[in-house]
Amino acid sequence: MDSASQTARQPLKVTTFAPPPKDFNLLTATDKQLAVYGIPRKPDAVKEPALRQIWDRVFSKPVTFVEAQLVETKSWRTLPHGSPNVSKPGFGLAGNWAGAVVKTSSLGLNPPEPANNVFAEWVVPKISTSPSESGTQIVGFWVGLGGWGTSQVLQAGTAATMSGNSVTYWAWTEWFPAGYQIANLSLQAGDTVSVLVCAPESDHGYVSMMNHRTNVAISVGVSDPNGTSPYDGSSVEWVIEAIETEMPNFGSVTFSQLSAGTQNHTINLAHAFTANTVSSGKTLATGKILGSANEVEVIWDAAI
Repeated sequence: MDSASQTARQPLKVTTFAPPPKDFNLLTATDKQLAVYGIPRKPDAVKEPALRQIWDRVFSKPVTFVEAQLVETKSWRTLPHGSPNVSKPGFGLAGNWAGAVVKTSSLGLNPPEPANNVFAEWVVPKISTSPSESGTQIVGFWVGLGGWGTSQVLQAGTAATMSGNSVTYWAWTEWFPAGYQIANLSLQAGDTVSVLVCAPESDHGYVSMMNHRTNVAISVGVSDPNGTSPYDGSSVEWVIEAIETEMPNFGSVTFSQLSAGTQNHTINLAHAFTANTVSSGKTLATGKILGSANEVEVIWDAAI
């Protein structure tokens, strides 16, 4: 695309998009015009009413799009659930999720279809620094496609890093094993964020994120970093994940306005199951499905 700028680093394949002009009207733009700026297409109001409601809710208000500034990060990494790398030094509790998961195999679709979109909103939790802990603790809050019992996951969300009494909040996206921090989407505790992850093709996807306090949004195009192991779309998830060997006290987080689907079917919490973060027999975070409210809550239980 003419307005897209391609990062030079290889083999990571990420595309950022220039913001649309000030007079650009998202509500009247065609899907082709939206794609130029990396903005998700408008879902069909009849065939995809839940997704369209979410699209309208996010994009009908004033939004300032900025071109994402991506910083490759290798200091931490989320992992597919159950990855054998979890037990290796340096990965801590990565891959040990807490939240809710839906496997597409539970939907009984014939023929089967991979999940290709997942969405949620949440309030960035405030990390408690009392009592102060030595070392660094990181926790991520995210939505994703694939990765439950498989080798690949496409995901995006927010994270908090605690070092002593200092806490930083930041946004990120990853197509395992390639991860990026989104440096110019500023966050603070209490911000409401919207995160959409979609993959119209098995080896290419889009991530859109918005901070409702600032009304700043970004879109990023992401591709299979290895070119050999695309996401499989066998699951969707709304989860938290500890990245180091300890989990900071985030209190609780609630994923709301949940939506997910395949190309032709909606995925809801009726087929979801919960996951808890457990280490050495101790539960660190508990996932809870609030089906009547279409929400998933995750509660911090205790540090290791």
